[in-house]
Amino acid sequence: MTSLIPMRVMIGSILVVGVIMHLFIHNSILLPEYTEHEIIEDRLVVDETTTTRTTPQKVLALPMEWEEHLGGEWKHFLIEGIEQSPKLQRTMDVNDADAVWAVDMGRFKCSTELVPLIQKRWEHMDTKTGWDIFVLNWGDFENEISKVCFAMISEIFGSSRFIHYWTRSSIINRNIVHDPKESENVTFHELGQYLNFSEELGVTATGLEYPLLYKGGHDRHLFHGVVHTLRYGVRTDIVEHIHREVNQKRSSGGSGSDESSDEQMDLVDLPRPKDAAHFWPVNADLGNFGTHRSNISKALVDFGALAQNVNVTLTINAVGIRKRRGRNSVHIAYIKKLVRTKIIIVSQRDNWQGHYRLMEGLASGALVMTDPMFPLPFHISNGEHVVVYDSIGSLKRLLTFYLEHDEERLKIARAGHRVAMSEHRSWNMMERMILGDPMEAFGAKQ
Repeated sequence: MTSLIPMRVMIGSILVVGVIMHLFIHNSILLPEYTEHEIIEDRLVVDETTTTRTTPQKVLALPMEWEEHLGGEWKHFLIEGIEQSPKLQRTMDVNDADAVWAVDMGRFKCSTELVPLIQKRWEHMDTKTGWDIFVLNWGDFENEISKVCFAMISEIFGSSRFIHYWTRSSIINRNIVHDPKESENVTFHELGQYLNFSEELGVTATGLEYPLLYKGGHDRHLFHGVVHTLRYGVRTDIVEHIHREVNQKRSSGGSGSDESSDEQMDLVDLPRPKDAAHFWPVNADLGNFGTHRSNISKALVDFGALAQNVNVTLTINAVGIRKRRGRNSVHIAYIKKLVRTKIIIVSQRDNWQGHYRLMEGLASGALVMTDPMFPLPFHISNGEHVVVYDSIGSLKRLLTFYLEHDEERLKIARAGHRVAMSEHRSWNMMERMILGDPMEAFGAKQ
């Protein structure tokens, strides 16, 4: 449904009337077109008021225990983020009145585990009042299951204001199609829509702006159908192995030390004999949302076959182990490729966005090139921290440019590495979600 909504008339020396169009489709909000020449930035209005805490915020992490070798995001981000933050304190007491809850939805099922636990505590409370529950969904789907579960929680509390939902699948109906009949300069389209559980948001901006999801004040902490974008962060075990690999390389060359702190190690200036890598085989997972990635790999194979690129060294294949094992362990072959490659190219699955490779590439000190993401992760901008390609043609042009212009490549790589290591560690993420402005976790505070 499309409608015109007049903006408030401002009285002054000039009378201005603005008109904003809003568009809702199936509880979702259309994304703007993303082109090589347009930088999309968030323009969300928030209340800048902050509260200064004198003691750490207690957090009950659910599940409280999990198999260490299968911990995945629970281990890498939730538990480590709480335990390594000086502003957060982990509690194991379900009835701690001062604690908020943080739930890994993939490992603690919402309807069958979380809701019964809430109900049990609620029944034993003398004063019935809700508490903040942060539900984190690093999975690829499950949003509709979440919606049903949140209705159950809201019924217990008598309000939805205590529910804070972050999901990696905040963009739905993404379906980038590569038509061989189209020019390679045609920009990627069918980038999806914002997931929205409610149509109670008021005005929604289109064009080059993100939806006006918040009104400021205390409302910024409410659920109200708004779905926050959850990203993968920088894994500490990956960082440690990167530093170990570089130190070993320096030691074997007669220089370096055992020190592995990020301050003492300039990863960006490392000698990198390999030019570019896209860690995806051609024709992999075509029946499992891997078509777009496969087409990116095919385009890079074609790029490397050109006569003028005979000396360009490309890695177009999976390195290490993928899927569950890859998310729970570190593979030395992959680390070696990261620190020896100038440019890491990443791409999304067909129907959703977000993966580990982006942050792993930034943490390694390489320049990262990515296809469009909405929004880009917190404090990461196109042309400053990463390079966004929006078509096969722009991928090839930008790759050529940055291989031929070392100064520009190193400048962006250094800025990307710096923001990844200072803003995207596990404790940064958990503090933003639990203590900070949700707009920051959404990616809006640029």
